[in-house]
Amino acid sequence: MILRLLAGGLLLHAQEDFRLEHFEKKIRPVLASKCFQCHSAKMKSPMAGLALDTKDGTKRVVASGKLLEALRFQSPNLQMPPAGKLPQAVIQDFEEWVKSGAVDPRESAVISSSGIDISKAGKWWAFQPLRKSNSSIDEFLRDALRANGLSASAEADRRTLIRRVSLNLTGFAPDYEEIEAFAADPDPMAYEKLVDRLLRDPGYGERWGRYWLDVVRWG
Repeated sequence: MILRLLAGGLLLHAQEDFRLEHFEKKIRPVLASKCFQCHSAKMKSPMAGLALDTKDGTKRVVASGKLLEALRFQSPNLQMPPAGKLPQAVIQDFEEWVKSGAVDPRESAVISSSGIDISKAGKWWAFQPLRKSNSSIDEFLRDALRANGLSASAEADRRTLIRRVSLNLTGFAPDYEEIEAFAADPDPMAYEKLVDRLLRDPGYGERWGRYWLDVVRWG
């Protein structure tokens, strides 16, 4: 009995994850690219008074049956998007979404086409005005370490340094020749030059570009 309950709970959790993933991959991107331009709460007068960038607005049009009716072009007076009927596979995605309960994880009243709550995003540290500080970054790090009862680690040797920075910037470990050349380089600026070289390496752009492609749903 307990095993059946556990299995049932896991199944429900998996189904919920699937519905959320379906919305994020198949529904939200289409709403953003095909609907928000005319049906957004950020507009002074959204077409038909309908805001599909809000959870409540989307819920109402789904409950009325108008969303699927418009997507299917069932009525000559209700055909969306106006530029032309969506591919049948996309319409089937919406049908499946509605049939499974039209799960919509959005919480904010208004979102951007990327799903970001603009009112909250404006408070993010990266969007705050620049302020000049009399302290260096090293001092901030030392203060944070002291506050947590920690001290800085001993300086790493050159073979460790080149491995760390190579993995961090390009995702690949350096080969033996690179390691030994760096370890034997008498230049006191050898580490700075190594970092500059890795930043110019195409592998650096490929490694970090992949994360941005994930963010913008490239897949």
